[in-house]
Amino acid sequence: MGQIQVAASFASSSGLHMVLCVLISGQYDVLFCSLKNVLATSYVLMGANMAELSQLQAEQSVSDAEPSQYAYSLEEQTPLRELLQPTAESSRDFATAFRQSFVHCIQHHRYIVAALKKMERFYSPIWFVKIGEVTFLMCLVAFVSTKSTSANSFMRMVSLGQYLLLVLYELFIICYFADIVFQNSQRCGEALWRSPWQRHLKEVRRDYLLFMLNSRRQFQLTAGKITNLNVERLRGTITTAFSFLTLLQKMDSRG
Repeated sequence: MGQIQVAASFASSSGLHMVLCVLISGQYDVLFCSLKNVLATSYVLMGANMAELSQLQAEQSVSDAEPSQYAYSLEEQTPLRELLQPTAESSRDFATAFRQSFVHCIQHHRYIVAALKKMERFYSPIWFVKIGEVTFLMCLVAFVSTKSTSANSFMRMVSLGQYLLLVLYELFIICYFADIVFQNSQRCGEALWRSPWQRHLKEVRRDYLLFMLNSRRQFQLTAGKITNLNVERLRGTITTAFSFLTLLQKMDSRG
């Protein structure tokens, strides 16, 4: 029963972190889809006919076939006939329609960044303490395991191994999903380039360049504003823990 409680306490904090990272990555997928189809949305808003939409779809078919565009989502295309239904806001010029669709993408990007800032403000001090705790536990468990003798029971070794696996798993969850968020935050410009921008280069050039310059400032979750949370941090924490283990072993052998 005690081991189940320990496992639950380890999973509670990192589990919520994982869920939030997956949800934010899903929001990035929706944003990538909106950016890639920003011209198609503009055409629908301006009341384009079937021939114009079919030509735009043919030009965008190359980018649609590109693999690994989204982290967790699957894009489904709406039939063109459903997009041709007239709306009260149709029959406007391209500049107005493009600005409306592009402003929606910008607002969505700001919403994601604002959510990430709140997540960073809440979790950053927690993960700073957690990395120190994980480093200490890994070093302690490994040191106790090396000091164990044949007189120790097999169940004690199993218990120590469970603790070691728990701390490693929690650190992996924290660093891996933070790294996914970081990678997604760098891909907004790539998604925008997948649209057939060459059709309206003069009209969209300024807005495209400004958005890509702002989106280049990728978001990185940190631990106490000191170290970034990524796969390299996972490797570095394990290396640090075993460096302390070597130091403890040398001090123990001298004593």
